[in-house]
Parts: sequence; structure tokens; C-alpha cells
Amino acid sequence: MIVGGEQLSVYSSAQDTTWGSVLFLKRLHIFFRIFSQAAGFSCSQKKQVEVVLGGDLSAMMILLGVGNTLLSDDGVGCWIADTFSSNCLSSDGWKAFHGGTAPENFTAPIRREKPELLIIVDAADMGLPAGSIRIIPPDQVDDTSIGTHMLPLSHLMYYLSSDIPEILFIGIQPETIEPGESLSPAVQDAAEALIEMLKKGDYASLERL
Repeated sequence: MIVGGEQLSVYSSAQDTTWGSVLFLKRLHIFFRIFSQAAGFSCSQKKQVEVVLGGDLSAMMILLGVGNTLLSDDGVGCWIADTFSSNCLSSDGWKAFHGGTAPENFTAPIRREKPELLIIVDAADMGLPAGSIRIIPPDQVDDTSIGTHMLPLSHLMYYLSSDIPEILFIGIQPETIEPGESLSPAVQDAAEALIEMLKKGDYASLERL
């Protein structure tokens, strides 16, 4: 059987047959995601088809938002995760987790999803103008961290790396991390721009620190 340009073999064992069925359903979800975007399906229409296809198997990509939402721009990662969840983007292949200051609590749910890509978003002190967005290499994550979470994010990335093929850390330069629950205008604009990039799959075009 050919799905998505790839040959799927038929195996005799029950285990391999089950895995082949799951793989077929995942590819069916990918096809549906592309078709629904082109056809302009509404959120409710997408959800109805997901039920028919057997639930949210399309979450091939996970976004983990990290930060303290009570410290202004430090909450930008969580703001992006919440926006993903409220805008029905899970139907477009994404699943978002609001990790807050304890993202390590979400390692088990993330691993259960078996994503192909995990993107972690957090405020990062990169010495750049407010609202700057960069992909930060793993060896520089701790150096740019604001430090409002419990476990160093480099440890979290290392722990998950054995199960997830690709992990990216995206940092957004804050303007302020003073007490407050709102994002500064520059960081708000950056957050909205990043969401559009992720929706279009343009994250790889981001500059690297």
C-alpha cells in the first residue's frame, strides 16, 4: 500500500499489523490537515472529522510554553501555548502544553504523544532588542535562561531527546520581567509573528543565536 509516496508493507504478526494501522491513521490525519487548510474548514468541522478518524492522532508536533505568567514578558511562552490551544491549532498538527515554571511535569504526557518535533518557547536574555526571536542551541540555553523555572531547560531537553527526533528551543527577548500579567507591545508582536511562522511551518527560517 502506498501512502504519502511511501510503501507500507503488510505484516503477518498482530503487533506489526497494529503499528501499520496506526501509521496509516497518522498519515491520513496529515492528508486531512492539508486538505482542511486548503478547503477552509472551521474548527468544529475539523473536530468532527477527528472524531471519525479516531481522536487527536494528528499531533505530530508539540509546543511547550515555559515561563512565569506573573512576570510580564517572562510569560510569553505560556501565552503562545494558550493561544495555540484556544485557536484550534491542534487540528493543524500541533498540540500545546502550558508548562509554566515546572515544564518537567509535562515530560510524561509529551512522551506519550510520540511527537516528531518538540518546540520549547520561553523568554530568553540574549542581549538583543525586545521582541527578537532566535533558535537557541542546546549548549546556550542555560546561559540565556531567565531562570524562573525549577529545572534547567537543557536538562529537560536532554531527558526528552532519546524519544523525540527533533527538539528546538526558541527564545524571545523580553522587554521587562517586572511583576505583571501583560506582555509588552514588542513581545506581543513577536509572539503573534512566531505563531504565524509555526502555523506555516517556517520555524526553520528563524535566525540562530
